[in-house]
Amino acid sequence: MKNFSIIILLLLGCSCFAQDSSKTSQSYEAASKVKANKNMVFARTPSESNKPGNATQSFKGDDFIYGRVFFSQPLKEVLFLEKNDEGHIPTDVFVEDLTNHHSLYISFDLKEEEMDKNYFDFDILPDPARTLRNSKQFDTGRFSYFINEEALENRMPVFKLTIGDATGYFMVDFREINLQQVKARDLDAYKKAHVPTEGEEKE
Repeated sequence: MKNFSIIILLLLGCSCFAQDSSKTSQSYEAASKVKANKNMVFARTPSESNKPGNATQSFKGDDFIYGRVFFSQPLKEVLFLEKNDEGHIPTDVFVEDLTNHHSLYISFDLKEEEMDKNYFDFDILPDPARTLRNSKQFDTGRFSYFINEEALENRMPVFKLTIGDATGYFMVDFREINLQQVKARDLDAYKKAHVPTEGEEKE
């Protein structure tokens, strides 16, 4: 009986070691994909004034996340965006999940007066009380598109964001995170910031 108990303890120890090794392996794999940013930074709070906040490239899955894109010249000289009939300037940031191999565009509008600046800020997973942009679509135009069990086969994905010559990378640890709660929180943020187009009812 004593020998049997020792075997059980050894098996349990091996199992825990294997789980820890798997987590460590995922962490190293994710970290290896996080490259240096170019003209883009990310933070848990919106940037203040014309300077980025406390920038990071590593987040927990229930963190708030914001982005800032910046250039050495005004936006109108580097992004070549055009105003639509409603007086807005449609803007798309291309987002790739490099780990689980999914992608989409985060879509929102810039204001005409922003085009004279050399930077803009945008929501990724915003605080519902501090949204920066009106998204056109919830299901296909926001970062939370990636947040579901099927898409997150690997719970430590690395994301690459691109617009013009600006490129940014960050990692999100969704392990032990309630994905439905994060998705619901982002839906709340979307509803609070969304401005309906003509003929569309505000949710």
